[in-house]
Formats: sequence, C-alpha cells, structure tokens
Amino acid sequence: MKPRQIILVGLVITALCAALILSDYVPTLVVALFALGLGMVLSYYIALSQQRGNLIGDIDTRDRIWEKIQAQCDTRAALRQLCIWSNWLVGGEDSLLWLEGQGIIAETSPGGDGEWTTLAGGIAYGSQVFRLEKAEALKKLPELTQLSWQDLMVVNDTLTDGSRLVLFLINPELKSGQEDMLFRLLHDTKYLLERDIASQEAHVQYRMLAGIAVNATEPGESFLDHSKRVQELALALGHRLRLQEEEIKVLEYAALLHDIGKAMNPVDDELQDEQASELEPLESGQAAINRDHASLGAGLIPDSGLWHEVREAVLYHHERFDGSGFPQGLPKYDIPLAARIIAVADVFDALTKLAPEEERLHAQAAVAVIKRATGIWFDPLVVVALEEIDSAELAAFINS
Repeated sequence: MKPRQIILVGLVITALCAALILSDYVPTLVVALFALGLGMVLSYYIALSQQRGNLIGDIDTRDRIWEKIQAQCDTRAALRQLCIWSNWLVGGEDSLLWLEGQGIIAETSPGGDGEWTTLAGGIAYGSQVFRLEKAEALKKLPELTQLSWQDLMVVNDTLTDGSRLVLFLINPELKSGQEDMLFRLLHDTKYLLERDIASQEAHVQYRMLAGIAVNATEPGESFLDHSKRVQELALALGHRLRLQEEEIKVLEYAALLHDIGKAMNPVDDELQDEQASELEPLESGQAAINRDHASLGAGLIPDSGLWHEVREAVLYHHERFDGSGFPQGLPKYDIPLAARIIAVADVFDALTKLAPEEERLHAQAAVAVIKRATGIWFDPLVVVALEEIDSAELAAFINS
C-alpha cells in the first residue's frame, strides 16, 4: 500500500470511530473497530519492515558476490565467477555467458557453442530478465531439434558497441525476486569485460605502432634500442612515483613510441650524437632537428580512450619544466606526468648511450648532469625518483 493510501485509510477509520463515539453507539463496537484499524496499521508496518530487511539482505548478498567477482586476477576468471554465483542465486543446474560475435566466453561446465549461438540470435529480448521454456524455444527455433534443458532464465545486457551479452541459467529452481540482482551483477560485470576488450584493442594498436618503429629502423641504427631503454627506465621511475595501473600502461606505450615521429622525419646521425653530449648541445641539436618529430609521432597515435593520454605524452615529451620547451612551451604541471617522466629517461639514455663513445657518461655522472637542470628542464619529483635508483640498476638500464 502506498503512503497516500495509508493516510486515506487512517482518516476513514478515524472519522468512523469519531462518528460512533459522538452518536453514543455501542462502545464495544468502537473498541473492536479501533483494534481492527490498529491491527491493519501494525500488519502493514511489519510487512514493510520485512520487505526492507529483505532488500537490505539482497543488497548485502549482491555486494558480497560482487566483491568475489572483482577479486579475480583476470577478466575471464571474473566472468566465470559471475556464472557460478548467478547459478547459486537461482539454484540452477548450470550457467554460461554468451557474447555476440564471440560465442561462449564463460561457463560453469564445458559445452558446445552452436546451440547457444542459435538460441541467443533467435529469441526476442523483450525484457532484461525473462524465463524461456523448452517447448517455447523449439517452437520459435525449429532448427534446434533437441535441447538438454527444460527451462531457462535469460539475463541480457548490451555493450557500448551494441553487442549483446547474455547470461543463460539452466533449469533454475522456481525462485522469484532475484531478477534485479541478476541483472545488476551482469550489468556491473559488463564494464570489466569492456575494459578488457578495450585493453586488448589498445595492445593491438600498440603492436601496430611498434611495428612502424621496427620497420623504420635499419640494421645498425640505435633508434629502437634507445626507445626500449627509455621505456624500461621510465617504467622504473613510474613505479617509484607510485603511478596507478592505467598510468603505468600509458607510460609503457608512450615511452616506447616517444620517438616514433622520427620514422617520418629521420634524424641525421651526427646531429643526434650532438644531442647526446651535454645539456647545452642537446638543446641546440633539438632546436635544429627534432622540433617536428614529437608532433609527427603524436599524429600517428589515436586520440581516444587510453591512447589520448599516450598521444599527449608523445606530443609533450620535449616540453621543459620552466616552459622553454616545445611544441607549446607548457610549464611545470601543465606538462602531462608521463611526458615529464619520459623527458628524464630520454636525456639519461642520450647522455649514457647515444653520445659518441668517448663522450658517454657513466650512470652517476648522467644523474648529476640531469640534477643540475632540476626545476629548469625537469620535474624535481622525477629527478628525485631517478636519484633513488641505485647505481647497479642504472647500469643495467644502460647495458640492456
């Protein structure tokens, strides 16, 4: 009963009691009616409290299940946990998760794919959660000549790209009230799946861009080796700065690809050697040669999702902390953190590895040179992180 209805019933009962009292009608009847009204009100509130308790219990159950799903080490394990716990909620015999374009992506017991693909593609999705009986399925899809189940509970949602995600619960017990919980669990797990798909797509793009870098590198050139060393040192700095998982991923991609623009605008070897000697010659070499490669490299990288941040790091890795860099002269913390980290790793490798052999610096000497430019070229926090790396580890980066 809605609150408005409760108020109206209360007013009617009150008016009736008042009329009986005023008319000197039988007192016992008044008491009886009053007791009846009080009983109705108490019954309603008891039922309301029970419903509220059940709701709180459902929320607690859903939260506990969601914690177990999220605790898995990878997305595939999380999807299987969704199948297991959803099956437990409805007392089903088995369950599986089907994704349009991929087929079965998780299940509690191994089985065939074809039956479910036909079923998922042929049934009408009138609601987020519904029951489907065997007879009804065979009537709608006569090509399914035999089915191993008698009854299904179907929970479905749609991914951002329009692909349908369907959870099939096989031969569930006749439990009600779990529909909303099942849909919420599927809906929340959907985002784990989409994140995994986006990560896989990003890795494919990463490999493609890395392939461009590899193909642009002739035998004997140091461009690709330089990028790999910069990547390793940048990741070490990122971990010391306690970057989050996604920030580390951005740094990993951007550091390897930071010079990919040189594939379109190769740098003369002599001028690149000049870049590697000391900080002052480094700037003159860059001013003459390298001002285009950051913009060219950024132009090769997609400008969406995680790649937007990778693109920004590649574009701005030659900005300087005092605002004297390029392409836009960004100062201090206007420069993306990944770009500030790559800037330090890039110069460290230039001083220790890219310079002519007779001019190369050992690790601690290179750190001292970089330290002199703290707050001018480089972010002080990143330089402190570099100083925290011991000599043996720095030497390993040089020799990798």
